[in-house]
Amino acid sequence: MKSLHYIQPYDNSELVWDAKIKKYRLTKEYVKDNFDITFRDDATLDRRIKKNSNKVYTYIINRCYSGNRLVVDRLLNYTQEGRDFILQVLTSQIEADLETGFNDLTLQPSVNVANGQSIDRNILLANQVSVDTELLVDNNANNFGFNLFLQTAFPNALYLLLGIIK
Repeated sequence: MKSLHYIQPYDNSELVWDAKIKKYRLTKEYVKDNFDITFRDDATLDRRIKKNSNKVYTYIINRCYSGNRLVVDRLLNYTQEGRDFILQVLTSQIEADLETGFNDLTLQPSVNVANGQSIDRNILLANQVSVDTELLVDNNANNFGFNLFLQTAFPNALYLLLGIIK
């Protein structure tokens, strides 16, 4: 297994830690420095950044084995490898959102107005994030040395390593 480096969540020019919701989000300055912004004001950009973070974290957590959610949360937020991973996926998703409004896809009505048929909710759930973001998430083993989405309980050693009492 790859070495993991335990950290306390911290802010820098790319990511800010929201202690209230226990998630990282991109800084407004990072987004402005790396992408063309088409929103009319900073308040709108702030909302999009928060929505982006919620969308990505929800997508990741909903893909993992429910018994491993606490470990996945710790890996994402309390290891340098997780922080680097979150920066990659948040950056990919905000790019898709800024280009196409992607973070609003699941807000659309689930009825195809052209033919009156319902769109399968599983299809909506599967398309919460962009393809590029999904590929980064699917290849998470590159960051952690193992797959976060293992569909069985992680070994107890991982709980001990992360300081989680089970």
